[in-house]
Order: sequence, then C-alpha cells, then structure tokens
Amino acid sequence: MIEKDLLEKMLKEARLTPEEEAQLDAMLSNSAQSTVSNMVASTPEEELSLGWRSELNVKLAKESSKRQRRSKIFFSLRPAVGVAFASAFAFMLWSREPMPQPAPYKQPLELKMVATHEEATNLAEVPGTSVSSLHNPSKTPPREDWTEVDVNAL
Repeated sequence: MIEKDLLEKMLKEARLTPEEEAQLDAMLSNSAQSTVSNMVASTPEEELSLGWRSELNVKLAKESSKRQRRSKIFFSLRPAVGVAFASAFAFMLWSREPMPQPAPYKQPLELKMVATHEEATNLAEVPGTSVSSLHNPSKTPPREDWTEVDVNAL
C-alpha cells in the first residue's frame, strides 16, 4: 500500500522528493499495473456518431429558442404590467368620490347659543308665563323704581 504521507502529497499535488518519486515508480512498474495499463490501452476509442450529435444539436436549439421566447415575452410584459398597475392606481385616486363635507350652518353656532341663552333668560324673567319680555315689550314696561328686594328676588 501507498504510505499515507505520500498519498496526501499526491492528493494536494505537492512536489515529491526524489526518493518518493522512485518509490512511486517502483509501485507502478509491477506486473498487476502493467496488465491494467495494457487493458486500458487496448480499448477502442469510440467517437460519437454524427446522428447522435445532430439530434443533440436539434434538442439544444429547441431549448434555447424556448428560453429566448420566454425572455422576450418577459422583457415585453414587465413594463406593460408596471404601466397597468400605475394606471390602475391613478384611476383609483382620481375616480373616488370626495368625502362629504358637513353642511354649513345657516347661523354660526355662537349666535345660536346666544339666542338660546337670551330666550332662557327671558323666560325666567316672567315666571308662570311662557311669554318673554323681549318679545312683548309693550306689556311689561321697564321699571326704574325697583327696590333691592325686587332685584334680589330675581
């Protein structure tokens, strides 16, 4: 058998020393190796038939044409798909209905609040009736001779 270090050197393709080369030549020159060498040399070299080569070339041409066709289709469809997505997105943005805006007040909110407060105050001025003093000024003339008791009663 071949020594381990000689085998490792041959596997790593390192340079052999002259002693190792002589040892390797001695192993290769024995009768078993020469028999195997003669058998390998006597095997006929087979060339591939031209028919087989032409079949292989036809198959390769078909396969390459399929790949070229796929790449052309992909090359042309990729931008088309991008344009389709962009136009769909633009259509979606421009065709949507605007959000409904709240109806504007006929009167501002502050004016409504002031009117409600005045009405409540007027109803409190005339207890027992639902008639406001602001709505009927002729029935309740302003009095200037009110006493403190009258003012505190309010």
